[in-house]
Order: sequence, then structure tokens, then C-alpha cells
Amino acid sequence: MPKATTCKLGNRIVSIEDALLLRAGAARWRRPVPEFSCHECNERVRPHKKGTTGQAAHFEHRTRSPGCSQSA
Repeated sequence: MPKATTCKLGNRIVSIEDALLLRAGAARWRRPVPEFSCHECNERVRPHKKGTTGQAAHFEHRTRSPGCSQSA
């Protein structure tokens, strides 16, 4: 299963670390969470923190995107 570690925010590519910081800042200041999108298929993705079972931080598509190599 692919684990995307970068995505698009507007016209720029951001890392998972930057996306998690932006998401946390939005929550802290009660602002809307930025809309991140897959750099391959342009569908919306959601950043996920590192898991407690060893899973690395990554982006997941909000809905499955057939044909995208980053969508599981």
C-alpha cells in the first residue's frame, strides 16, 4: 500500500510534517483546515500522524481514487 508523504496545497508541494503543523495551527486558532490534494490525481487527501503501532505519518485520499498509484 503506497504511503504518500507529500501533497499539494494550492500550487506548492508540502511535506507531511508541514501539513500536520498547518492542520494543528488551524485547529488551535479555530480556522478551517487547509484543503490538501494529491499531487498525482488532484483528489482531496487528509494528513495522518504517526501511529502508535509504528505506522509512519502519511496522507490518505478522502475517497478512493481508482487509477491513482497513491490511493489504496
